[in-house]
Amino acid sequence: MNKEKIIKLAIEKLSSKLKELEEQIQKTEQQRREAPSAMQSWSDTTRFQTEKIIDDLDAEKGRMIEHADFLKSLVMGEKTKIEPGALVEISRDGQSSFYFISLFPDLELELDGSFIKFVSVNAPLTKQLLNKKPGDVIEEIKILSVK
Repeated sequence: MNKEKIIKLAIEKLSSKLKELEEQIQKTEQQRREAPSAMQSWSDTTRFQTEKIIDDLDAEKGRMIEHADFLKSLVMGEKTKIEPGALVEISRDGQSSFYFISLFPDLELELDGSFIKFVSVNAPLTKQLLNKKPGDVIEEIKILSVK
């Protein structure tokens, strides 16, 4: 599994999501501008609601940018233990799976016929796997490789 390709694909996917999010923010800002103000209507609920939506979208945008920056900052090469930025292959019940230890669990990619699930450093699975090495077994999970 090529970690460099995975990172490139993830950054491309995040960039695409960011572009969609920017468009959504612009549309919502337009709706807010067009909504009646308190002076024009008995209620400014629409403006309040759209401002809340814009705040939520901006927060999501910030998380995506942070995730992309994290991916761009990763140093390539084999890792000796599981840590943030690691691509981990595990075996559970005879099934092999790939996980990418990242800041946010908002991506799932397919590369060369394999699925790679991004998991947060705070996820229960990640907490079990942190600092483990290839060959280690944790509760029926065998670590096959770490990149």
